[in-house]
Amino acid sequence: MQLLEGKTVLIVGLGLIGGSVARGLIAGGHCARVLACGRDESQLQAALLDGSIHAFSTDLSTLVPEADIILIATPTLTVVRMLEQIAPLLGENTIVTDAASVKANVIADARAALGTRVSRFIAGHPIAGSEQSGYAASRSDLYQNRKVILTPIPENDPLALRTVMALWQCLGADVRAMNAQRHDQVLAGTSHLPHLLAYTLVNTLVESVGEPDRSQQVFDFAAGGFADFSRIASSDPVMWRDIFLANRDATVAVLDHYMADLQQMRALLLRADGDALQSRFRRAKQVRDDFIRRFRNGQCSVSETAPRASEVLTVGVAVRVFGRCRLSADSESALECLDEILKEGGTWQLENFPDDRQALQRLQALRLGGVPVSGPDNGSLLVFSDVGQDMRQLSLPADPVQVAALAIAATALEGSGVRVIAGEGGAAQLPELLDTLQGIGYNIMLEGRDILIGTAALSDERLALNVPVGSLTDDQCLALVAAGLVGQQILDIKLDKVFCDRVWQRLQPWVAAGLPIERAADGDTLKVSGLRRDRMTVPNQIDCRGDSVLAMLSVAWLTSTQHAAYINGAGEYRQRFPGLAAIWHRLGVPLAVLSEVV
Repeated sequence: MQLLEGKTVLIVGLGLIGGSVARGLIAGGHCARVLACGRDESQLQAALLDGSIHAFSTDLSTLVPEADIILIATPTLTVVRMLEQIAPLLGENTIVTDAASVKANVIADARAALGTRVSRFIAGHPIAGSEQSGYAASRSDLYQNRKVILTPIPENDPLALRTVMALWQCLGADVRAMNAQRHDQVLAGTSHLPHLLAYTLVNTLVESVGEPDRSQQVFDFAAGGFADFSRIASSDPVMWRDIFLANRDATVAVLDHYMADLQQMRALLLRADGDALQSRFRRAKQVRDDFIRRFRNGQCSVSETAPRASEVLTVGVAVRVFGRCRLSADSESALECLDEILKEGGTWQLENFPDDRQALQRLQALRLGGVPVSGPDNGSLLVFSDVGQDMRQLSLPADPVQVAALAIAATALEGSGVRVIAGEGGAAQLPELLDTLQGIGYNIMLEGRDILIGTAALSDERLALNVPVGSLTDDQCLALVAAGLVGQQILDIKLDKVFCDRVWQRLQPWVAAGLPIERAADGDTLKVSGLRRDRMTVPNQIDCRGDSVLAMLSVAWLTSTQHAAYINGAGEYRQRFPGLAAIWHRLGVPLAVLSEVV
């Protein structure tokens, strides 16, 4: 890695994590020198004899001035002490990072200890290790195909961030980034809670099943399942004491959820509800099997070749569509914006950035290319470039197709009203699609930056729409057709012939289901009749043939007509619109997503 060439790396704490970094750097020849500092001189001497470091000391003051990059790999609650010790010794361009398992408290400590030099402190956490500890357990390939999470802050220097990314990438790691609070929440569930359960299980078996002084009687009968589950209870108790204390609130929150689930399982057992137990076991098995498949294949990034899932949507009858929500931008426009700011340079915070498969693959490609990006976390993406550190913010407009779907769903249901938060990022007018819907009677308007949607009374007239070339995308035109299926009007949509060909092909699942959509003889006009005009019977099952956008719009007009139905062939609905099913449900649309691998 070019950013590490000629650099001296100092590792503070030469245990499993720090020792593995040292071995990997030396084995790959990635930097000029590797130094180590720690309390156990015997481990430091062993590393020197192994050729894993070039020099060591038990005194930080002798090594810090020589270092270009410092990695603090000590237990979580000791990081603050290390930062305080090295702060007065740091060179102007020295980069500092850490490997602690909890990030919010470490960043707060770094701000206090380093002051303005926190711009060159990059908080990180390698998701790797084992139940073993100490330098003797370290190995050079520990981080190969493992994730390392960085939690950058807006004031971080882009070059420092790129350098720390390069450090982990040269060791074979898949580097991701997220904000510190999100990191601590996620790790509380995926790492901290399992360790807490493993420690507790062993103690429970000793104290409740056996006898404290006769524990061997229980463990003589333990099989592989116990060995697998309890393996991490052999982890370093001091390290995990620090982790739990540092991440107490997030761990307690996820523990509370787990205890509530245990109470539900207890209730199922007491009433001998075998079907409910089997359903919960099946769901857990599917999730765990998918994780193991990806983990063993080293699939650290979003896969382009993962098995496609033909998802099935079940739509119930809604009484009204009501509430507020935040919708992400569509991938195409978001990625165009991303390319523009990468050319412009600087540090950017993009709001409403999508987290669908296309967007995540693009972000991962940037990370692999050494461009630091953090997120998206709840729609917020931090982008760091080589030029400038002053952070600028930009709120991306909500995907107009998703907004249109909500408007279609809410139109005919009395009392409906939806506020899409920061939908237009301060734009002065609605996008072309929403403006067109407003023109044919849909209740859509702007209030500041938000989009307001309400119940509307559509006319029963025949309306003609001329869609200029390039004014709408294929997906947006599908939304326009879906809007025409609501109410009692007839909508004639005139399109460019090539455009009409594409849209007509995608509409075939609806045509096959008997929906009143026709193509005129001239080949460039679609005639769409409102479902209420002919009082037609709405199909209770629709096969969208893998078209996720068509599936989403099917949910919309089914909701507006107050019909329940199955939508088969919804494609990778959750990958295309992550979080949207939950938004529908929260706004009052009874929607569930099932999945069948094909």
